[in-house]
Amino acid sequence: MFLTLLYLVIVIVIVFYLKRIVLGELRKEKNKQSFAYLYIGFAVTIVFVGLFVNQLTHVFIDLTDVFYRK
Repeated sequence: MFLTLLYLVIVIVIVFYLKRIVLGELRKEKNKQSFAYLYIGFAVTIVFVGLFVNQLTHVFIDLTDVFYRK
């Protein structure tokens, strides 16, 4: 459960970073470095969303295992 919350916080921080800093820089000047940061941020976000969903499924599997165990 802790890893699920940790991954969720990391995704929120990365998305906030992308929205505030990278997209702000893209509005000011459209240079290749800002686009690189944007693509790297999206790639990292996709990885952590995948890890978050993976951990979330493990949490649900553990919860259902507890309820169905006799």
